[in-house]
Amino acid sequence: MHTKYLWGWLIPLLLLTTLFGAIGADAENLRLDEYTTLAHVGFGEGAVSFAHIWQSVEENSPAHPPGYFFLLDAWGILVGWSPATLRLLSLLAGLLAVAWTYRLGKDLFSPYVGLYAAIALGTSGFLSLYLHILRMYTFLVMWTAFVLWLYLRIVQRRREPPWYEWLLLFGGTLALVYTHYTSIIPLTTIAIYHFVAVAKSKRWFYVALTMGFAGVLFLPWLETAVRKFNNVASEYHRLTSIALSPPDLLLLTGELFSNQNVILLAIVSVFALWALLVKQHRAQHLWLLMFIALGVTIILNEAATFIPEERSRYLLALWPVLALAIGLGMAQMMRWRYLSLIAIVAWIIFGVDDSIDRLHASMNRHLPLHILARELSDVTQRGDLVFFITSQNVDTKFRDVKGLISDYYLQPVAARGVKYDLIRVPDPREVARFISDVQHKLDENLTVWVAYRPDDDHDRLALLQQLLARDYAYCERVHDESSLRIDRYIRRPFACDVDIAPDASLVNFDDSIVLNDLAVMSDGEALTLMAGWSIAPNVPPETYSVTFQLLDSAGNNVAQFDDGLPHAAFKWDEAVIPIDDLPAGDYQLMTAVYNWRTSERLTGTISTTGMTTTFFPLDTLHITGDD
Repeated sequence: MHTKYLWGWLIPLLLLTTLFGAIGADAENLRLDEYTTLAHVGFGEGAVSFAHIWQSVEENSPAHPPGYFFLLDAWGILVGWSPATLRLLSLLAGLLAVAWTYRLGKDLFSPYVGLYAAIALGTSGFLSLYLHILRMYTFLVMWTAFVLWLYLRIVQRRREPPWYEWLLLFGGTLALVYTHYTSIIPLTTIAIYHFVAVAKSKRWFYVALTMGFAGVLFLPWLETAVRKFNNVASEYHRLTSIALSPPDLLLLTGELFSNQNVILLAIVSVFALWALLVKQHRAQHLWLLMFIALGVTIILNEAATFIPEERSRYLLALWPVLALAIGLGMAQMMRWRYLSLIAIVAWIIFGVDDSIDRLHASMNRHLPLHILARELSDVTQRGDLVFFITSQNVDTKFRDVKGLISDYYLQPVAARGVKYDLIRVPDPREVARFISDVQHKLDENLTVWVAYRPDDDHDRLALLQQLLARDYAYCERVHDESSLRIDRYIRRPFACDVDIAPDASLVNFDDSIVLNDLAVMSDGEALTLMAGWSIAPNVPPETYSVTFQLLDSAGNNVAQFDDGLPHAAFKWDEAVIPIDDLPAGDYQLMTAVYNWRTSERLTGTISTTGMTTTFFPLDTLHITGDD
């Protein structure tokens, strides 16, 4: 193919990269560190000031500079504040990283090197993981590729760089240094390379001055960074035991970058080394950059012990240089017919497979709270109770305020009066305590929902189902997937199709006491009522009672039930009226609310008619009587 149109292959590559990032954007719950990210920009409730973000990151996340959070806040203003749309910013940065890596390889070597380097980066399974996470690591890769491309463009071109390239170099360096502390790896690499491999001319001095001035603007954050590194130093001995040794660091870097195929990486690297041995133009510059970058990473990790295996994401700063080396090696393979084609196809296959594995792992790690919240919003009503069982660590702490990630997702459901309860896997409570807690919640509900992953540990689920079986009947499974099941239960003796609409009130007492709805069920011996009450905080507790009465055709009170009003924003309250001694016929179900000390009834309004009274008709019932 003519090199003029070689860039066209970037389109399917970018589409493939987009596919993995877009699918993953709504594939999983917020992780704990993503929750912290969201907290810095106001929990998605709207834009916050840069000053607020600066202070929030400084006080609560000094392990990161605030640059990424500034960009995320601006992104939220443009596209919205849901986690899925905010995660697309990471995808955008990843796509730009691929594009600039292509340009870096093209300008430094050839379009083929640029394309192969872009493929190596764009099909990186490890990088694909961060395409859909609310963190700054794709920006670390993007700004590294951009600054390295612009730096080499300026120092290697013959003509004097235009003013805007100097401005872009300054801005890119400033953005990189404010993205993550591991930007010290590419920036130190460039600094050493600049000192040992670039002629000491006036342009050399201008480059050092431009990038150095960007570094000076990091001084306002330097105190926070120093404080963070002092904290790391105080944990030196603990971190030393888990930080990667130089051989382990190099091996892990190779495994992650090669999509777990170190053999293919070694083969391609041999051809990249061949380019150095045959003195291919600028190959020595690439190898020098790569050796410096790896050396800087090893030395910094030996000094600060900041890269254990669990923080392997810090190695992403090396990805653009490593991608260039792969691009150079595959371009060398083109000397042998089809060899480069075999290598690039194999690399893509391994990359896609690794990306799919990581995406699948993300989608199937825990109970999908975001899907649960969407499903519950369609089927639940005020007064319902939801038990959800998850193995995810949902505990959060931000600004010394503890919370749960589940609260973030289920808050809109809770705002509608739906109650929910977390059951952890494994559950730290003793069995007796668990039974007591669950039974207490079951005693005051009409409809109960149970959400769980089918493949989680079901000890607590089985126990919960046993407790439900005492007083509740299983109705239906409203959602059934490999990652989430949602089951509905109804309190006996009510039927699963009981007509409940607690969002529309029946009787209203000045908005302070409201009878929202009433479910009625008869088994021939007793009339069971479930009344949904809303009681305002200004209603004095233990003051008012409710009476439910059955009146015969002559208006005589033949049966009744009295009890104190519940004191809650919304609560289902059960009433049982014996009817086994009543003759067959039609009866009027009435209710009233009264002060139990004085027996004075409250005046209220029937919502459907607007009629004001103290004794309210609810329903006409036919009782078959005792044959």
